[in-house]
Amino acid sequence: MLNQSIREDNREFVEVFKQGAADRQKLYELQLVRAQNESRKLALQELREDNKIMAKDLSSITDPLQLQYYQSERSRIWEKRNAQASAASASADDYLQKFGSSLDDFSED
Repeated sequence: MLNQSIREDNREFVEVFKQGAADRQKLYELQLVRAQNESRKLALQELREDNKIMAKDLSSITDPLQLQYYQSERSRIWEKRNAQASAASASADDYLQKFGSSLDDFSED
């Protein structure tokens, strides 16, 4: 009788422990999704700011320091975008090489 009671208590403890682990896993996944969403929001905000700089008409700027600022920002944005494009191209090429192909196979001559 006592043995059975101890086993029941142990089973209940194990179930509570398992539920706690599942809850912690769900909480972790929720926090991960929130962090990913925040990262995407920040990236989107940065993209919008970069696009504003790229769309600005530099010929209307009369202040040489302000003009220099926008020119350097445009250069920084171009470098960043070229690096991202190169990384994306390399990733696509790596993916295609796994299947015995390359990006050159898809180019029009």
